[in-house]
Formats: sequence, C-alpha cells, structure tokens
Amino acid sequence: MFPEIEALAKNNPRWSNKNPMVQKYGFHDGPNAVEGKVTKCGTCELFISIRPGANKYFKCRLRGVTHGTGTDHRVSYDACAHYKPKPEEVK
Repeated sequence: MFPEIEALAKNNPRWSNKNPMVQKYGFHDGPNAVEGKVTKCGTCELFISIRPGANKYFKCRLRGVTHGTGTDHRVSYDACAHYKPKPEEVK
C-alpha cells in the first residue's frame, strides 16, 4: 500500500477498502453517494466471474484477466470512478 493511502485510511475508513482501482482512479460518486450508500463492485458491468472448474473467481475488466490471484477482485470492494451499473441495475 502507498504511504499517502495509509494516511487517508487512518482518517477515513472507506479508504481501508483496499480496492486497487479506487487507489488508481478514485471513488465512484454516483447517486448512491448522495444518499450515504456506498456502491460496490459486484453491481458493476465491468465485474465478471470466471469458473475454470469447481471454483469461481471474480475479476474486474479494468485490471485484466490473468488467470492468477493477482487480479482477483472482491464483490464487496467500494466501486471506483469507472463504475458502470449492470444493465439490469439501470432504473
């Protein structure tokens, strides 16, 4: 983790989410942010799941798909500035 991110994490628990895309692009500040709700990566159209066998791995298309743990992504990460709602989520 970068020192400036660690300093922010101490003052704002939202920064401790450790989503690498948030660290690179910043948080998504969509309509949910106004209501005090936090948008999660699991509802983004760039968020995908891969099932190479019995296991399921989550990835973000912005990070790329390497078939390794280095690009695994969590459903519960706070969404980054490139968040795009999945088509079924659009109202």
